[in-house]
Amino acid sequence: MSNPLIKVMAVKGLMKEASPVKPVINIGGIFDIFNHVPVKGKWGNVIVNGGCWPSTGISGPNNSFKSTISKYILLSIFDRCMSSTGLSFDTEVSGTAAYRYTQLAQRFVHAKDIDFEDTDRWIYTTNVETYGDEWWQAVKEYCDAKVDAAKETQWTTPMVDNDGKYIKGFIPTVAECDSLSSLNIKTVEDKYIDLAAGDAKRNMEDMANMKAKTKIIRDMPVVCNRSGLYVVFTAHVGKKFDLDPYNPSMKRHQAQKGNRTIKYVPEQFDYLINNLYDINDARPLINNNTKAPEFPRHQGDDVAGDTDLMELTITILRGKGGGTGLTFPLICSQSEGVLMELSQFWYLKCWKPDSKSPGWGCEGNLQNYNLVIYPDVKLSRTTVRGKIDSDPKLRRALQITCDLLMLHHIDQMKIPREYRDRLCDIETLYKDIKALGYDWDDILENTIGEWKFREECQEKPTLTIYDLLNIRAGVYTPYWKQEGWLKEKRQDMTP
Repeated sequence: MSNPLIKVMAVKGLMKEASPVKPVINIGGIFDIFNHVPVKGKWGNVIVNGGCWPSTGISGPNNSFKSTISKYILLSIFDRCMSSTGLSFDTEVSGTAAYRYTQLAQRFVHAKDIDFEDTDRWIYTTNVETYGDEWWQAVKEYCDAKVDAAKETQWTTPMVDNDGKYIKGFIPTVAECDSLSSLNIKTVEDKYIDLAAGDAKRNMEDMANMKAKTKIIRDMPVVCNRSGLYVVFTAHVGKKFDLDPYNPSMKRHQAQKGNRTIKYVPEQFDYLINNLYDINDARPLINNNTKAPEFPRHQGDDVAGDTDLMELTITILRGKGGGTGLTFPLICSQSEGVLMELSQFWYLKCWKPDSKSPGWGCEGNLQNYNLVIYPDVKLSRTTVRGKIDSDPKLRRALQITCDLLMLHHIDQMKIPREYRDRLCDIETLYKDIKALGYDWDDILENTIGEWKFREECQEKPTLTIYDLLNIRAGVYTPYWKQEGWLKEKRQDMTP
């Protein structure tokens, strides 16, 4: 039974109704599916609304690639939305600056062309030039300017509201803070700067810093959601000490592994952040026999003792899209950054159905194999990394296969029943769609998985894992083949 008071308030304008969907920016691979919400489009298509939510936290011990993942998120958004902007704050004065961003951008199709030394899309600052509260104030003022210029800064998503109208979203701005643990506050620094390190009056310094950080975290949800701001915070993890071992303190997060705690971060960070990824471990990914990287870049790269390739084990401590508690591997290169497609391949290998299988969604033997949906390309341990880098169809095949596997792994109650009932294995999906007359080579070569703003030119149409399941079930025809969409005569492939 509906509440008449709510209707009266809405009619009289006493309560403004929120948008049914908040756009979440796809950043690729494992991050999209594990924290997504499926959203219907105008043409019966289904958008994977997941990836980078308005606020993201990345926690972990020293040298666990927190900064690398943070930069990957920023670069992914820069790559997918060519009008996005960024404000990076290096509180640890690590010295990476533009050089590191340029180095990591080389793995991206569009972001690799950005001149990070001279671009009006991005600014980099450190604790030397700016205090943490000053940086946050500048971020808020920039976001206020976006809201004031909403006609120019709001674009159209392919998602629709209950009336079938396209939902608007602000052009993304990424505010990257590396790290929140080391963020300093001007008023606190001014108050204690003349005191000696051991002065008793400094005992309250950390508390004053924490109070100011709390204000920033409390600001965050509103600032982000009203202006298209996507904040990424890194935070340090250290050992938790309990004075009374028989009465241990409560864990900050139920899914947190071991005796760990997040350092110098206010408790509001625990429940106001949308997604929090905790890096449990980072170790070299070495082949047991060769003692060289498990997946060499190319022939001759098989050098014993090379520790460039690293495997991270990550737990989602908080996932507003439904992934809380899930643990997944992520492969990073110390020189190239996050290797998303290789991570997807490794995910398939880790979930192989039996000891003789080369991996979930793969066929062949342990030495030579191929993806079920891309049988023409043969793979092996020593060639897969190089083929991933050179073959876009292989990268797309890995995305589709891994997306389907992850749908099986997330909490099924988070998936609407209509989609849950259509889940199948990859072999069935491949055979049934092929039997309907679809060409898998065309799917792999001429579609993408992420959504785009309608104002940006989209060279290939979006086809998500949900769309493929719906095609197989006979309830969806790709939108670019529908008469209604064709009548729009768009110059690009945006839905």
